[in-house]
Amino acid sequence: LQDCGSTTQRLSGAAMAGQTARAVADTAMCLDKPGRSVVAWQWLEQASIDMRRRGDATESDRTS
Repeated sequence: LQDCGSTTQRLSGAAMAGQTARAVADTAMCLDKPGRSVVAWQWLEQASIDMRRRGDATESDRTS
């Protein structure tokens, strides 16, 4: 999260300095990692739900 905060500050500074094209291009790269993390967590949640429905879940899977 610290990387995102410092990156956001640098991107804001570039945008305020009139370097909007650079700021927009760098923003896309900055959002890629968090986006992948969100998708990964969604897949894990869906797998957990599927395991519970099928009855394959262990006790620790059921309590999380």
